[in-house]
Amino acid sequence: MFDEQKALDSSKDRADILAGFIGSYPNYFFDVHQDDLADFSHLLSSKKIAEADLEHFIGYGVNRSNPRFWEEYDWFQARFDRDQPVQAGRFDLNRYYPEAL
Repeated sequence: MFDEQKALDSSKDRADILAGFIGSYPNYFFDVHQDDLADFSHLLSSKKIAEADLEHFIGYGVNRSNPRFWEEYDWFQARFDRDQPVQAGRFDLNRYYPEAL
């Protein structure tokens, strides 16, 4: 609609890893076990995730078609409520990544 692809400059993309929760509109939940942190971090820090690695990376995610979706949502919501009781509200899933990959 706005032809955003022409305006995007992937060389300026970055990801910040912060403690806690920032915002209430999650795009995706990732369930990464401690033993997999090195692998996940490597994939996340890649400038471009190769097509072959994309499915592996997304495999750490929990999309809406995952049978564990609500279990994961409840875990994140309980953690948010516990860690930030004054700021916490309900996660708004209207912007949550809808597709099953």
